[in-house]
Amino acid sequence: MGLVLIAVGAIGIHFMNSGDRRRVSIGGLLLIVASVFAFPTMFGFFLGSFLMFIGGIIAMIWAMANGSA
Repeated sequence: MGLVLIAVGAIGIHFMNSGDRRRVSIGGLLLIVASVFAFPTMFGFFLGSFLMFIGGIIAMIWAMANGSA
């Protein structure tokens, strides 16, 4: 389960690095989902799960801000 969550997080990060608004929002959503599921399964990585959640939220805000301009 942990490897699947790490893979989902890595795919989300890859999408976020594209710069395309739609791919960034998908990557942010993947990070949020991975962090929510990683929190109870890999509790030892609490800080990483928290940072993934914050990164996903920031990506979603960035995608929304760039979509309206």
